[in-house]
Amino acid sequence: MVTRSASEKDLGSDVANQILRQKKAPMVAGAVICLFALVPGLPKLPFLFIGLIFLLIGRAVRNGTPDELEAAAAAAAVPAGDKPELPAAPREEVMKELPIDPLELGIGFGLVPLVDRRGGGTLVRRVSSIRRQIAGELGMVIPPVRIHDEIDLDSHEYVFKVRGTPVARGTIMAGHHLAMDPGDAVGSLPGIPTTEPAFGLPATWIPESQHAEAEALGYTVVDGESVIVTHLTETIRKHSAQLLTRQDVRQLLDQLKEINEAVVTEVVPDVLSLGEIQRVLQALLAEGVSIRDLGAIVEAVGDKARVTRDPSLLAEYARQALGRAITAPHLDPTHTLRVITLDPAIEQELATSITQTSDGEYLAMEPARAQAVLGAVRSQSEHAAGRGGARPVLLCSARVRRHVRRLVEAAVPHLPVCSYNEVASGISVETIGVVTA
Repeated sequence: MVTRSASEKDLGSDVANQILRQKKAPMVAGAVICLFALVPGLPKLPFLFIGLIFLLIGRAVRNGTPDELEAAAAAAAVPAGDKPELPAAPREEVMKELPIDPLELGIGFGLVPLVDRRGGGTLVRRVSSIRRQIAGELGMVIPPVRIHDEIDLDSHEYVFKVRGTPVARGTIMAGHHLAMDPGDAVGSLPGIPTTEPAFGLPATWIPESQHAEAEALGYTVVDGESVIVTHLTETIRKHSAQLLTRQDVRQLLDQLKEINEAVVTEVVPDVLSLGEIQRVLQALLAEGVSIRDLGAIVEAVGDKARVTRDPSLLAEYARQALGRAITAPHLDPTHTLRVITLDPAIEQELATSITQTSDGEYLAMEPARAQAVLGAVRSQSEHAAGRGGARPVLLCSARVRRHVRRLVEAAVPHLPVCSYNEVASGISVETIGVVTA
């Protein structure tokens, strides 16, 4: 064991004291160390962490009392082999940086005016508004969106993060608006061709001065702030399942218990655990199904939980209870559901390809055959879209519905897949295509 004499310890303490008495020294050191994190090839996290510690110590030194300075000096003088402890204030500041924000919007410095309320920016207010809107649609609490600037982004670039991981990004052209053809626009617009980031539609960046002209020709024109808000809205909807935590589910059940105590006390936790309810709700949200009618969902899964505890199967039973709400957005003005169906031979082939494992059911179809079915679905979907009217729905039996959905979601992500059991009485069904392979 290596020991240190009292004189060595005093020397270390004296040096630390002398450094910390220079109030700007830790701040400068912290800033320089943080800059090292920007050098390509060097590890970022260690330099940022060490630099942050120096910055926090410098802040404490600048505002601290003599006793606090002595504590900071003592912490700085601890050798590498001893157990270091930060002063209380810096330690609390470091701890505040550890939690991950559920939702983040990072913006380049050129987009900062959009969040400056004093300069007329309305992005913060509009983000708060869409949080309330989506919460009402999906029936869940949408966490606050942390908006901040990021030096790694280009001037007019933005990025959305879910739990610290980037999931979508886009770029706004300064001094331009985005023009999109809704299908009946007249003529063409001079500008810069691009793709609308939220839905992947073809669009054109046009100068702000051409806004009125583009609208007169029938184009839909939106400003850059609206592009970000629309993109954020769709990003939240797409990742709502990841945003639903068990604490959120507990709060939703507590709220339901105030108006429907019987269903909650009967099911949770004696029949299904909080985690199982969460996975059922996440499965619904992953397909864009609102969980606002939580009472009907809990009743449905509670009744079937004695048969199976598989959250995926329970979600299917919940969908049947919510059938009318699921099909309502896809009805045309005559209250008719336009559908694409599977050829009975194809549906039977899919059903026999389902394999039961210890982790649940999976579709074990030969890749070549699966691609053939997928190609037929894509072809029918494109043909139906070309006919106009309401967006069609792929209709199949409840036995294969979730497996068909998993098969087509990557290639035809916007094609809803419903089961016959989800079509409520009184709804007319018009078959506009049949999938054969």
